[in-house]
Amino acid sequence: MRRLSVIAALAGFLILAPAVRAQPVELAYDDGVPGGVVLGLVPGDAEAVRFTAEHPTTLHTLKLFFGAASRDAPLVILGDFGGSEPAFDTVLWSGVVTPVVDDWTEVDLGAAGVEIAPLSSFYVVHLVDDASTLLAWDGSGSDVARSLVRMAGEWYFIGDGGEPARPVDALVRGGAE
Repeated sequence: MRRLSVIAALAGFLILAPAVRAQPVELAYDDGVPGGVVLGLVPGDAEAVRFTAEHPTTLHTLKLFFGAASRDAPLVILGDFGGSEPAFDTVLWSGVVTPVVDDWTEVDLGAAGVEIAPLSSFYVVHLVDDASTLLAWDGSGSDVARSLVRMAGEWYFIGDGGEPARPVDALVRGGAE
């Protein structure tokens, strides 16, 4: 009898507990310090950062730091192709932004945001259509390659120049809740 009353009390507590609202977070893997741009990119290439949602996430904003900009920059948010590269056939959002040079460019994804499933990766991709508009990359190495460039149809990570080379990251962030 005593056991039933404890369970009933717990059940009552759970029913009456207030709903917990998701807290805004900034998804970021870079160190925040621009170290340069990737040279040699041409129209048709791409710069991408892979993000991983650890729980159901709504992406509301993007922040990108452009190290060079002379024109608008096309962006897409893409799903994941098996954990190794962006899936160009899974477009979650697309748009064109006017970059701010040497400062963060903020992009509002709209009131609805972009819904991301838990434990899934997605990519924020800058589609290079002019080699003079490029993202800034940090100069500190990471343990995991999260930022990639696509050159001539193949994906590569960019290293820090050390031995062994450690991946560096493009300065791209996501505002989520």
